Amino acid sequence: MFYSELQNGHAVKTPVDNVVFDRECDVLVAGLGTAGALAAVAAAEAGASVVGVERLKMCGGTATGGGVFGYYYGLPGGRFEGIDKVSVELSNKNFVGGNNNRHPYAKSFAIEQAMTAAGAEIIYEAAVVGIYLNDNTICGVKIISESGPVNISCKALVDGSGDGEVSAAAGAEYEIGRDIDGQPQPFSSIRVFATESGHLGLANFDAGYVLPDNADDLTRGLLKANALHRGGIEKFGDRLLWITLPPGPREGRLIKCDYTLEFYDFIKGGRCEDPVVYAHTNFDSHTQDWAFESNIIKDWMVGASLWGYVFNIPLPAEVMFASGLTNLLCPGRNLSVDHDMACAVRMQRCLQKLGETAGIIAAEAALQGKDIREFDRPALIAALKKSGALNSPDELPDDTMETAPEALNEMLKSEAPGVAIWVTSRNLPEY
Repeated sequence: MFYSELQNGHAVKTPVDNVVFDRECDVLVAGLGTAGALAAVAAAEAGASVVGVERLKMCGGTATGGGVFGYYYGLPGGRFEGIDKVSVELSNKNFVGGNNNRHPYAKSFAIEQAMTAAGAEIIYEAAVVGIYLNDNTICGVKIISESGPVNISCKALVDGSGDGEVSAAAGAEYEIGRDIDGQPQPFSSIRVFATESGHLGLANFDAGYVLPDNADDLTRGLLKANALHRGGIEKFGDRLLWITLPPGPREGRLIKCDYTLEFYDFIKGGRCEDPVVYAHTNFDSHTQDWAFESNIIKDWMVGASLWGYVFNIPLPAEVMFASGLTNLLCPGRNLSVDHDMACAVRMQRCLQKLGETAGIIAAEAALQGKDIREFDRPALIAALKKSGALNSPDELPDDTMETAPEALNEMLKSEAPGVAIWVTSRNLPEY
């Protein structure tokens, strides 16, 4: 057996013998954020014994501690809908109303209720710091909590850490940032305030680039961003409630998995034929210096000005299966996409659906003692359709582009020529 941990940003494996595990579970979820929380709920409801490890004092990640209590695009359906319904009920009864009457603390409580009702255990204010491996199979983790270090054995591990540090600690390969300088998408700094009508309001701004795998750089960015909120405080007076706990990163480590979804292939028409989830969004890039991005995304965003064009993006389960490991899933924004695609496949609805999917697969693998890749696809699809997490193709909004020359000519004369610019420029001989 080996013990693997991050040292100076690199996974270092050390042989260990006679490891004593203080406790055991079927599925361990490291990080109970947007995807991880739903993975824990789904795995527990599928009959697995689940331990969830979370650094904060609450579940839900971006939607709760992060203060982003509204949805940006994404398709309805999935286990999260029931949690949201409970969130609204709790909000109406106990909290000041927010966007959609879903107070972020109410959603955290609703997630916690769903997890504990299914028998899952939550360890707050704790983090996974190391991984125990037998060959290419994870057999447990070391966590640090208020009570000190604890070894927990598991049969499947879900990395819900967002920035993928758990996968990186296990030795999984990853990419981070764009090719030219390694910078990920800018992070968002968020404040929550009371509106004049007494409801919750949300305000955010892009706070520049930080490297999530560099503690000094992350600390620098957070201190600078938090200080900038003072500039708008006169607008809110004593109604400023809090600056959110998580820093609002949009992109971190992108773990190499069995299938990597790339923007270039997608925009040329490549589509997965056996999806488990559909993302539904635009390519919501917050880049501040377009000269340093890839040529293909510059053509899309700058040349054709198609930032607002919305696609249905089919995602196979394999974007979550960490390469070279039999039982590690990455359902959050650490899933296997490239830097350009990462600006789309990171929205809350999509990641909650992926978390639900990962939880079902992890539970099946743990309970039946098999590789996550051996999951029962028909049974999974049936479960996802039952919950609504997998939308039928005929339910998807139309995202096809116009190709008729006459229609494209009219677009080129209009104030919104983007689709015509893109379609014709990509098919010059035809047009």
